[in-house]
Amino acid sequence: MTEPIPATDPDRSRRPVAAVLAGGRASRLGGDKANAVLAGNSLLGRALASLEAAGLEAFVVSKRDRPVEVEGVEVVIEEDEPQHALAGIATAIRQAGDRQVIVLACDLPLLPVEYLEWLATRDGGTLIPCPGGEAQPLAARYSPADLGPIEAALAREAPVRQAAAGLGATLISDAELARFGDPAVTFFNVNTPEDLLRADELLAAG
Repeated sequence: MTEPIPATDPDRSRRPVAAVLAGGRASRLGGDKANAVLAGNSLLGRALASLEAAGLEAFVVSKRDRPVEVEGVEVVIEEDEPQHALAGIATAIRQAGDRQVIVLACDLPLLPVEYLEWLATRDGGTLIPCPGGEAQPLAARYSPADLGPIEAALAREAPVRQAAAGLGATLISDAELARFGDPAVTFFNVNTPEDLLRADELLAAG
């Protein structure tokens, strides 16, 4: 286990850090989602570039059997078991130490930088967007106090959305998310080769 991320300077010590989750199985996308290419960049590269543009310090969370290497970016390896998205969230919260952490799955490539900036600076604690009325815990902001409930949910292998619902988070509705574009587009999830083609079309459409 690596040491938690320190603040790089006092002015940023209250800003969240960010974690890109890149350890998913991706069986429907050939088993290597992080390196799938969209518009000339990998999904992982796009996520890291967006977080950098939003002014956020970022690290990557992956699995031992799905290693990634990114120059200048720390890669944190989560436990081998269980194979569950909550494991990545728990690892990200743990790694962030006493700072909030923005968790971003690499398969949400259309989220605008403005949304990430807003997520980092909005007042309050844990924030979970709900595009289309469905919680999206993999593009959310978590607080250090969420670690215990997330670990408990992971131990019982609870569904990710169920675990998120038990955190007492502020839920962000479509009405608020719409300032960043159509939530059905901005939160488009890439799971298959067809999704990758569709994401490319959405990008081209602007």
